[in-house]
Amino acid sequence: MSGDRDKEKSFTDDDSRNSNNDSKFLVEIYQEDGTSWQAEFKSGDSEFSNVYQHPNREDLIVVSGGQGYVVNPETQQKTETFGGEITHAIELRSAHQILFKSGHQFIVYNVQGLLWKQIIPMLHELRQLNDEGRSILTGEQKATADADWQPFWMNTDTGQTYSEKYDCLKIVIERNGIKQRPWWKIW
Repeated sequence: MSGDRDKEKSFTDDDSRNSNNDSKFLVEIYQEDGTSWQAEFKSGDSEFSNVYQHPNREDLIVVSGGQGYVVNPETQQKTETFGGEITHAIELRSAHQILFKSGHQFIVYNVQGLLWKQIIPMLHELRQLNDEGRSILTGEQKATADADWQPFWMNTDTGQTYSEKYDCLKIVIERNGIKQRPWWKIW
């Protein structure tokens, strides 16, 4: 872009006046007609920055140093802010969702917008996150900084979290009310 300052916008979180962080994330955003504009996004309280296509396929989700912004590239307007300490994001393509972790808070967007957000204190640290399909996220978690890594899985449609290894067959049997026979082997 030519650096035309009237095409540059600056976005902040509504609560950013309370933040001491002056860092910004500069993004060049392209519109459908091929033109572009630049936007500065005030950073939050982490090192995580990235840009995602919103599951609605119209908006963008920009994470600037942990602070999340939903922006419409055509109108050049911010429609909402979230997070502040985002450290993880995973696109769950099979469910058309994006999950963000901000501190102990989890935030999920789907094609309609914000699906849910809630605090899940048992998930202090995460690693090896995988999209298993059908709105299932698996991985390993630590409940505290000095705890051992443990398997977990989450239903990203509901936010229901389980501190166990994901077992698809076991879940199908439980959901459908099938009584397990003593000769069935389930690993």
